[in-house]
Amino acid sequence: MTRPVVAVVVAARDEAKHLPACLRSIRSQRGVDFECVIVDDGSVDATTAIAERLTRRDDRFRLIRHDEPRGLAGARNSGLQQAGASLITFLDGDDFLFPGALRARVERLTRGEDDVIGCYGDWLSVPEWFPRFPVPKRAATRPDVWMASADRAVPFIASAPVLRRDLVARIGGFDESVQTAEDAEFWRWWLRLRGRTVYQPTLCVAYRRRAGSMTRRDLAGHFRANQHAFSSFDRAMPGSPGGVLSATDSTYRFSSAAVSRAGLAAAVAFAENRVGEAREVLAELDPVVVRLTPPEAAAATATALAIRRTRGTAGGRRLVARIRASADGFSRLVEERAAPRADAEELREAADWLGAQRGFNAEL
Repeated sequence: MTRPVVAVVVAARDEAKHLPACLRSIRSQRGVDFECVIVDDGSVDATTAIAERLTRRDDRFRLIRHDEPRGLAGARNSGLQQAGASLITFLDGDDFLFPGALRARVERLTRGEDDVIGCYGDWLSVPEWFPRFPVPKRAATRPDVWMASADRAVPFIASAPVLRRDLVARIGGFDESVQTAEDAEFWRWWLRLRGRTVYQPTLCVAYRRRAGSMTRRDLAGHFRANQHAFSSFDRAMPGSPGGVLSATDSTYRFSSAAVSRAGLAAAVAFAENRVGEAREVLAELDPVVVRLTPPEAAAATATALAIRRTRGTAGGRRLVARIRASADGFSRLVEERAAPRADAEELREAADWLGAQRGFNAEL
């Protein structure tokens, strides 16, 4: 058997009704080597039998059974501990994947950018009775995610991203003491890493709206738990290693806003051959924020904004032509200002440090 690239952890408790569709959607994935760890969290219906039948037919699937329910966080942690692939994604037993969901995210994640720590795709919310068949929906336009762009909230559903398994484990996985919004409690730590979870515009996951889900039963409690989790972004983390985003959320947001303002001024100055001025303006930007924006996107946005602001003004046609002609050079200038990408060792050290701050004593 080829070593799997990505592990799919399926957490299921009493999901006999929907689990067959979930597992079929995983089994039909093409173009990527995967393993699937099914975690039966103390089911009392036919969930175990359904999973066992598949594991006998397909050795890519394994079953872990909890005698007593440990909750969603505990189920995901069990799968995380048993997964052998370098990448991991989580799927609830009542949800399903669309064709190509694994391949699209894995291919984007493995392009060789050291500071890309995850890749997420688009998702679709469907009614509980929704059958599994292709739907006429295009993927939405969404941003790459890091601490500032997450906007102090969970930026995606838990099954949307494929993540680097080693970093998830070093941070400590999911906190089993948290009864609601366990995703938020995890992402508050993940988003402290000096890396990006990039967006792949592919429809990847369907999740079912269930009347009895914890989120729908206790909307107020879910909201408060999210607020509590992300209030930690108001605090700096002094003494942290270089792979940690140690400043506050407001600091990074202010710096991110400055990137577009400075970029506009620098793009025009560079187009008018005032290169020294362009460098001076860019020198005022936070290099880490420029890297995470990322620089090529910042340069493209600044160039487009400069063209919009210039078009229609006196002499604007000539300046627009110069802005367009200098776009590649300006992009290189912005890249020079960006901090180096956080490498794999820096990110592992950062994840270990965050896990220690979180209070988890051992790597999963």
